[in-house]
Amino acid sequence: MALKIYSAPAIEPITLGEAKMHLRVDQDEDNALIQQLITTSRVDVETLCLHKLITQTWDYYLDGFPGSDVLELPCPPLQSVTAVYYTPDGGVETTFASTHYTVDAVSEPGKIYLKTTTGGGQGYWPSNILIPYNGVKVRFVCGYGAAGTNVDSRAIQAMKLLIGHYYENREAVFMGRTNPSLLPQGVYDLCWDLRASVKEF
Repeated sequence: MALKIYSAPAIEPITLGEAKMHLRVDQDEDNALIQQLITTSRVDVETLCLHKLITQTWDYYLDGFPGSDVLELPCPPLQSVTAVYYTPDGGVETTFASTHYTVDAVSEPGKIYLKTTTGGGQGYWPSNILIPYNGVKVRFVCGYGAAGTNVDSRAIQAMKLLIGHYYENREAVFMGRTNPSLLPQGVYDLCWDLRASVKEF
């Protein structure tokens, strides 16, 4: 299985002005650096909490369809599934009709469920023999929303801690003599609750 970004977030959860206010920076000389730190901290927080923050689109690749009627998706919170594709061995990429499945965008992780057939029987995934790897592709939209105000406050606070840490420490450092850490402890604490209910893919 693999994940590949299809459409990156259009904005960051924290604006340049908000980051500078947090850093108590008034001058503009470091604007480019701070903007880069915003993006870096967002990606780091997404990695730590196993959630995506701002609306973005990903392609999730699998070698085959699951053996059950449910396909779990990474990167909660799920907003929607754009399409499910499969590539038969020796064939071309084909769209699996959305009439065959339903999407649970409430649970974490989000899920795709096969619908029962019109006769009441169990639905089924395509039975084609697929290419040896990455034969299934799910394109989906995830994230808390299109604005920073949609994002969980714990993730925002973790980003601010990281931005401050990266701004003050331009290289890797150890925090404390008896309990060294490369990141502020609060970052892990803030991200843990979000991460706890989501399995790693």
